[in-house]
Amino acid sequence: MLEFTIQSEAFPFGRAVSGGKGGLVTLERLVPLGESRIPFLWVDRADYDEFEERLRASDIVKHVEALTRVDGSVLYYVEWYPEHETFLNGLYNTGATILQAEGDGAWEFALRFNNPADLTQFHQFYQQHDFPVHIDRV
Repeated sequence: MLEFTIQSEAFPFGRAVSGGKGGLVTLERLVPLGESRIPFLWVDRADYDEFEERLRASDIVKHVEALTRVDGSVLYYVEWYPEHETFLNGLYNTGATILQAEGDGAWEFALRFNNPADLTQFHQFYQQHDFPVHIDRV
C-alpha cells in the first residue's frame, strides 16, 4: 500500500475539482465495470454552483451531473476526457487501485498495487512526469 499527498495545482484532475470556494472532494469507492475512470465524486462544504461551473469549464470534463444531495453533500457523476489527464492515467496504467482519495487544496491518496513491480512502475512514472508527490507511507 502507498499513501501520498499531491497539491491540487500539480495535476489536471486536482485543478479541475479544487479551488474557488472550496469544499472537500472525495472519490466514491466503487468498482467500475466500464471504461469510465473515477465517475463519482462526493463534494462537501462547497459553493456547488461555482463547483459545477468550474468543472464544466475544464478542458478535461465531458459532462457533469449532480445526482443526489445528502446532509449538505452532493454526489456528482463526471465523464472525463482521459487523454488530458496524465496523472490519473498513470495510476490506471500502473495497475493502482485507489482505496481512498480526497482533497481540497491538497489531495491525499491511498493506493494498493498487485505487486512491487507495479509500485516501482508508478514511482518511475511520477518522477518522469515531474509530479511533486510527497510519500506519506509505504
